[in-house]
Amino acid sequence: MEKLPSNKFYRAHKSYIVNVDHIDAINSKDIMINNTLIPISKDFKEFIISAMNS
Repeated sequence: MEKLPSNKFYRAHKSYIVNVDHIDAINSKDIMINNTLIPISKDFKEFIISAMNS
């Protein structure tokens, strides 16, 4: 995580880091990237949504 650009990569869950440029969809529990569902923790949901909007 420390080696990745902090403005593009965010931890979505304790086991997942996502690149916000590749998020296709997001709902209350998951992020969709290339037809793959990635779980999103409640702690990081608002953070990732705000990062995508900026």
